Amino acid sequence: MPWAPFLLITAAGSALWCSVLVALGYYIGEPAVAMMREYMHETAIAVALGLAVFIAWFLFHRSRREGQP
Repeated sequence: MPWAPFLLITAAGSALWCSVLVALGYYIGEPAVAMMREYMHETAIAVALGLAVFIAWFLFHRSRREGQP
């Protein structure tokens, strides 16, 4: 693809994406931060449990693959 159209399309896409993220931050930023402060402990526990389950699943499947001829 030629450079000029690539740069134009990339710049337009970046501008659109950044505009959407800025608008979301403006409209739901403060309530989202307040909700995160309120539920941070529960969220941390859920993330830790999810990570532990993923690690157990990964190790289980890796050990089964290594045991096969």
